[in-house]
Amino acid sequence: MCQFLGVAQEKGILRGRALEKGTKEPLPNAAVTIVGTFYQTLTDFDGNFEIKDIKPGTYSVKFQFIGYQPILFNDIRITSKKPVNLTAELQEQSEMLNAVTVVGRKNQVDLEKASSAITLTGNEIGKLVAKGVEDVLAQQAGVQRTTDGLQIRGARVYETEYLIDGISAQDPLAGTGGGVSVSSSSVGSLNLMTGGASAEYGGGSAGIINTRIKEGGEKFSWGLNYQTDQIVDATSFNTDELEVTLSTPVPFTKKKLRLFTTARGQWTDHYFGSTATQLKSSLFPDQPEFWAPRQSNDYTHTVKLSYANKTVGKFTLTNSHSLKVNQNSRTLQIVGFDALLTPGFQYDRSNNLDNATTYTHHSNLTVLGWNKRINAKTGLTISAGRLFTNLRADANGRPFRAETVDQIYDEAYIFTGDLTVFNPNDPYGNYYLIPGNGLINNGGVTPIWHDHYAAENTFKGKLTFQPNAIHTISGGLEHALTEYQWVDVYRPWVGAPIVLNDSTTTPSVSIGSSNDIWKVSPQKGGLFAQDRIEYKGVKATLGMRFNY
Repeated sequence: MCQFLGVAQEKGILRGRALEKGTKEPLPNAAVTIVGTFYQTLTDFDGNFEIKDIKPGTYSVKFQFIGYQPILFNDIRITSKKPVNLTAELQEQSEMLNAVTVVGRKNQVDLEKASSAITLTGNEIGKLVAKGVEDVLAQQAGVQRTTDGLQIRGARVYETEYLIDGISAQDPLAGTGGGVSVSSSSVGSLNLMTGGASAEYGGGSAGIINTRIKEGGEKFSWGLNYQTDQIVDATSFNTDELEVTLSTPVPFTKKKLRLFTTARGQWTDHYFGSTATQLKSSLFPDQPEFWAPRQSNDYTHTVKLSYANKTVGKFTLTNSHSLKVNQNSRTLQIVGFDALLTPGFQYDRSNNLDNATTYTHHSNLTVLGWNKRINAKTGLTISAGRLFTNLRADANGRPFRAETVDQIYDEAYIFTGDLTVFNPNDPYGNYYLIPGNGLINNGGVTPIWHDHYAAENTFKGKLTFQPNAIHTISGGLEHALTEYQWVDVYRPWVGAPIVLNDSTTTPSVSIGSSNDIWKVSPQKGGLFAQDRIEYKGVKATLGMRFNY
């Protein structure tokens, strides 16, 4: 005779409150979830909650509330001996984001991820050796930096959607995937989605990069950082970097209006050795040399104002401004898909860089955002932005072409220096000349002249509704008014008037030997709706989007 005895395992209890950080007011209908399980509930009118019958163990507990940044508590140990009390203080945020405040040790595996995504906070970015957003992204899995730019999952560089505060910051015509540059010190959070993105995003077949700019803090703070490689080493790359950061509440606003700003400059002659005597940018005709003291010159400036009020909601105003002046030929990529990837240094012109192609990329993005929590279950986000980006490529700041042609400009048709005769004893009298090292070393100029700009005015609206702890329903629209202009001329001096004598000049017959000139004003947009479902540990997103 055998007797089997079974002892039922006692269960634990988790209880606590959800409060607003700062005011300590209760947050009713806040969702409380034990990550990776089916345990979930909503807080009552006083912000209290209680979850019973929890199997003893160590868990992560997540608090979510519309209009507030979610918070995740790790390493919460539940036992059967006594209930565990947990109080969460949630902070208002400017938009419904994927960023989560983590309390405790960060988990190696995110049990809630239904998509391939990486989210980095400002503190995490600060620990990386990175100067800009591209440097941060290049250190992430699935991202590869090439001479073209950043490739995500092996796709082309321009197949990634690049957003700043929810608005596109990408130059759609440069072919590099970039646009407005942002310093890493100005990033509040960075979200990289490489698969399974929600219906909210309409572009980016390779991935989506969403950068959130920092907001000013409750206390005044500032920082200054200067780096150089010229103090000791005489064989340096002649590099200087300067960055200034300021964060402060605006006086006489009871800390409701806050300011954050950062400015950064980097100047270097790189490691190629050859440099131009002086770079010049024709985008700034009054001061063509001012912004280009070195062979490569990068500037970024970001400023953000934020105002929060319970009655009107939260307003943010962001401006990001960047400028690059260099001779990197990868700045503009208008070649075919079969072109070989080569470094951007113009080696064939290394003896003649004063007449080589100089690139100026000037971008400016302004974003106005409004976030309002209508009630405990509904939130509204509206943003409007304007992007203007302009890229100019020319013969180191020279005019499009002279009024008259009085010299030979084709760099390939001129040679100055020592010539070596090859095959001098040929019986047929054929003689060949070897032009030294074959590098351009004459007074000719680059045949490239290019100018394009893109102006985009974008409006976005999003409504979020959370009826219970299972469903988070959202829908919205996006519309953009755009204007693109493209001017690409090869050998622009061809067709210019030629002075024959004091009284006779030939007429202008063409704009270069070839050209491509156009201007368009298309409109684009989309409508989307989706439902994020969390039920008994199962998480899924159902959505649809219509683009036009």
